[in-house]
Amino acid sequence: MGVDPYWTVTFDAEGSADPEQRDRLILGAAGAGITDLIVFAHGWNNDLATAVRVYRRFFTPFPALLERGRRDAVVGYAGVYWPSLRFTEEPLVDYRPSMLAEQAANLAVQRGLDKDTLDGLLDLFPSRSKELRRMAALLRERPASSGRLTEFFELARRFAPDARLAILTGDVERICEEFAAALESTGAETVPIAREGASDAASFRRWSGAREVLRQLAYYRICRQADLIGEIGLAELLDQLADVAPRVRVHLLGHGFGARLTLSGVRAAGAFAASVTLLQGAVTSDALRGTRQRVNGPLVVCHSRYDDGLGTLYPLAWRTSGSTGSPAAVGYHGLPAGSDAVRRTLAETSPSAGRDFPESGLVSVDVSGVVRRGYPPMGAHMDICHAGLARLVLLAGRIAH
Repeated sequence: MGVDPYWTVTFDAEGSADPEQRDRLILGAAGAGITDLIVFAHGWNNDLATAVRVYRRFFTPFPALLERGRRDAVVGYAGVYWPSLRFTEEPLVDYRPSMLAEQAANLAVQRGLDKDTLDGLLDLFPSRSKELRRMAALLRERPASSGRLTEFFELARRFAPDARLAILTGDVERICEEFAAALESTGAETVPIAREGASDAASFRRWSGAREVLRQLAYYRICRQADLIGEIGLAELLDQLADVAPRVRVHLLGHGFGARLTLSGVRAAGAFAASVTLLQGAVTSDALRGTRQRVNGPLVVCHSRYDDGLGTLYPLAWRTSGSTGSPAAVGYHGLPAGSDAVRRTLAETSPSAGRDFPESGLVSVDVSGVVRRGYPPMGAHMDICHAGLARLVLLAGRIAH
């Protein structure tokens, strides 16, 4: 991993931690002489290898940054792995601009579900394999019949955790049009350039919208799973760490849906976190209620206007699911203007800026200066591995100055 000591903790879908990994972390943290433990929860990923890739890249700058940090700080690291899913056309953490990658992503939207994405869905939701296989077949065929589109939504209702979701009970063609338009607004191509016939292209485009409906339903289920795992598994881990290693300050870091897992864990735990940092958090500001009181230090929200996944697709999925309240994800908008959050840009947190970082309360940091690379439809959602963001975690934890 490039940092030491480092531990991995794996949670299952019910929130239970791997007992050997859990004990290794707790006993290791107690016996390694560390003062601070940084616990990172990933967002959507396909497998452990992808999560490890995120952690390795993100933690790379920490040793150099710590040389300029607190002299008494001895830092340990932990990576949380929990069952989730990334559609394979979405960029990875080490994305570099490439026309080939963007073309491949557009083809994925147009062609239905590739084998890796379908296999990931089947692994994550085995009880819905029949529905998923049939939906995948319909997305490949993209029949012009409106009856087949209706069949797709009937299958989606069986797949969804709640068949009453507005995304499944409204006008089928209108919903597909909305999602197709949202995809196009991010720069994604929903219809092949060579497609002939206006009516044929319109039908094909609706199927691109239907594919996005399936993605959002899968992510809806995954975010509910993240809430459960945080409430049960992470909360228990935090309490056990507090019992066995009470002198160790625990700093929580969550990316995307990992922000949901982190926040639900903090709310449910009896122990207090020393700091919390959310990278491109796929949550609304309402999710922070009941959390800041459980944090001894600052609760930091990082946001970027280049995150199309949170800026465009997340609010549309929120509205069409029938959810109430604001659909604004904090990873795109930051914290509301009416909140008492301190506001910074990432540049204002650099040593040369000469500004003190808040030691408590809500902090909203615009990181658009570095979180800006990606491609449609998710934009820069995965562009989180930067030394400035690593330093921000250390500032929040009062480990670096």
